[in-house]
Amino acid sequence: MMKEITVIDSIKRSGKTSWIMHYISKAPMYEKFVYIVQDEKKASLMLNSQIRHFKRVDEQSSLQQLKSLFANGENIIGTQQPFQYLDDECYELLAMQNYTLILDEVKNTLHPVNISPDDINLLLQNNVVSVRDKGRISWDAAFYMDGYFTDMKTLATSNRLMLYQNEQEHHELVYWTFPKKFYEPFENCYLLTYMFDGQLQKSLFELYEFKYKKYSISFEDNEYKLVDYILSEEEDRSLYKKLIHIYYPMSSDKNDLNKIGSQQKAFTFFDLQKKMNSIEIINVIRESCYDFYRKKCKAEPDDVMWTTYPKMKEKLTPRGLNHSFVSFYKKENDHFSHKSCCLYLSHPEVNTSIKQFFENKGIVINEDLYSLHHLIEWMFQSRLQQKQPINVFIPSIKMRALLEKYLNNEI
Repeated sequence: MMKEITVIDSIKRSGKTSWIMHYISKAPMYEKFVYIVQDEKKASLMLNSQIRHFKRVDEQSSLQQLKSLFANGENIIGTQQPFQYLDDECYELLAMQNYTLILDEVKNTLHPVNISPDDINLLLQNNVVSVRDKGRISWDAAFYMDGYFTDMKTLATSNRLMLYQNEQEHHELVYWTFPKKFYEPFENCYLLTYMFDGQLQKSLFELYEFKYKKYSISFEDNEYKLVDYILSEEEDRSLYKKLIHIYYPMSSDKNDLNKIGSQQKAFTFFDLQKKMNSIEIINVIRESCYDFYRKKCKAEPDDVMWTTYPKMKEKLTPRGLNHSFVSFYKKENDHFSHKSCCLYLSHPEVNTSIKQFFENKGIVINEDLYSLHHLIEWMFQSRLQQKQPINVFIPSIKMRALLEKYLNNEI
């Protein structure tokens, strides 16, 4: 049974992966590892390191294949997809084999379920589902094999589905990537991340009532070491302050490109959703982006990465940037490590249903850190990860202010 989660919350490029590789190399052979990564490149790095023999799993790996690996005590590595639907037999096998869990930049997040309150009430009233501890949904209809609610059944039987009442006292459902039960069979758990306080992962740990302790990484005496958590105001961000060049207008500029985001809620999902109704507004945003990367930065399209919400992507794509979109939802590591010019047309907010879910349980999310965390993660897909300078266009006044505070160690 896991005692306390070790959260290694350390600034980008501080050596988290190097430290965990050293830890694995020194661990006794009876300590087995489930290593979950965010991208395939990290999996390849670990496999090629030969510090320990790992078996790779992918999205096509079946539950039975995973059970065989657990039963044999194999060290396993892969992205989170194949691990999301473990059942009770998997958990029992994990508990029998002295496994340590490593989550490397992997987020355990909540997602709202697209189902009406009336359908939820129908399932409850007909004893298809029932509500267990802290709102967890149990699927009770053994006769139901396949149909309209198959996805719900899959989520419920893997302990990932939760019920709560919203402000209008209607039932809503949310599901998480990894349920509480997922963590419990492991002897130890290491979460390698950055800006943990701005992630839903922290709120979920509080919901699960998990004990955790935060640490950072320091390079001392020619090796990476685990040290007491370095507070945000003490973190050395001086290098990134030099490398990240935020756009501000010059006195000679004909237009202030930042004016397109001068409202506090500018470039949130709902703000952009309204703007999509005006072709004139869309054109102003697109041309502002073009002016920035072509006229201000003298950049070619291949030097540029840009982002917004997927639903707005088609309409908002700036001139010349049809192949330069980089999602802030899915990290793709070094695919964009040559990009020097970054256009951030968003202001991420916590989904309203998820926010209400936590608030109903007395858990408060730091929304500023949540928004900032998305921006930092996205920017580090550029050549910033190679410690090379980037030019950044952030028209949202709120997001720009958060980045300024971050670079000045004020947040």
